[in-house]
Amino acid sequence: MAHHVTIAEEECVLLAVVSADGSPPKHGPWGLTLFLTMVVSACLLAGLVAACIGRFSPSHTPPRLNADLRQPPAAQQLPPLLQLSMEPPPLQDATTVVQGGLLLAVPQCSYPWPNYVEMMVTRGWGAVLFQAVGLADLMQQAGCALVLPREVAQNWQAWGLGLPGIALDELHPPPGLSDPRVDAAVARWHDHWRDLLHGFWAGCGSTFDRILYTVFAPQLAKGLPKPFASGPYVGLHVRHGDKAVHGRVFGLQELLRAASSRWPTVPQIYLATDDANVIRESGSVSTGQTFRWQSYHRARGGEPVTYDPLMQAHHDSQNLAVVAVMNDTFALAHAPVLVGSWNSMFFKLAWMLNWLRRTPEERQQNWCFDVFSNQPCNDRRQFVVDFCKNVMSHGYQYDVACTNLQEIQKCQISS
Repeated sequence: MAHHVTIAEEECVLLAVVSADGSPPKHGPWGLTLFLTMVVSACLLAGLVAACIGRFSPSHTPPRLNADLRQPPAAQQLPPLLQLSMEPPPLQDATTVVQGGLLLAVPQCSYPWPNYVEMMVTRGWGAVLFQAVGLADLMQQAGCALVLPREVAQNWQAWGLGLPGIALDELHPPPGLSDPRVDAAVARWHDHWRDLLHGFWAGCGSTFDRILYTVFAPQLAKGLPKPFASGPYVGLHVRHGDKAVHGRVFGLQELLRAASSRWPTVPQIYLATDDANVIRESGSVSTGQTFRWQSYHRARGGEPVTYDPLMQAHHDSQNLAVVAVMNDTFALAHAPVLVGSWNSMFFKLAWMLNWLRRTPEERQQNWCFDVFSNQPCNDRRQFVVDFCKNVMSHGYQYDVACTNLQEIQKCQISS
């Protein structure tokens, strides 16, 4: 029989009415009575709303990852995957910041990044994260910078992430928004993002790698507790739901066969999935594996199709969902063995982080398998080239079409 342990967190929010400076209004006894009445009413309303829909505005709720971890049975104690501070660290002075060792000074031109982490999860965590890092790379190539307004930067930091660009406060508006270099960089991304991303994924350009690592370094550098107390584990990513719109999806048994046939001595499985049916199915696995996963609400069949007329997704971005996204990201990034479909942007992100955190010797090991192209994915550039050739030769549905293989094969690879 399979063994199962889940990881969970619950959040509680208190709403109150305050003045602009953060203190209660001061208008005498009648004003105080009115204020207290408003507070009580707000709390009652908040409780009613929570009872009905169980959802609060994430932008007003400080994320607490694993702050209230439900403990598994004593025989299988599982430490929290992430331990983030409740308070975001202080922002650096925008006029003197050197972000991630990449910029010497604030340039004269910039492009603002407006998205909170919750919005990125809503639109698609891996895809939007790659967009942020890709734009940051192109801005630096143009002599400009990606900048984050104070609230956005604070939100990223509250989730334990580094910044892909420069944090600005209210006193320093984004410089040079109308600079032609900004327009040219944005146009380049708009017209060539598929080719650019395949080049970045293959390792063509060290700046992209450094920016991406800067975003996740606060957590990758911590030596976070692993999903299992000891021994190696397989990070298994099973993406269903609306992913079927973008190409073939794979069942749990297909992924387990790929893992067990190549790593038969690794029975511990960390299961990252959007599908409640996959969690249920893992309970009937009788080959001796031990499964662990994040506990949050999943739809049966995976993320429902929520694309709007502009083909933008509207995934679940409640606090627990974002916590699960973060924990899944880092559990897969730290996995000694990684198995999934490279047609998923989420899997691509975990794959890149896993590669970046390894030593050159560890990167040469047999540690990754892609079920979409049915081949190992540890050799970064060669895998991207082989993946593209495989997809094109078989006519597989793959939205991020690759047309720059010759350029990828000749580029200088980052180390």
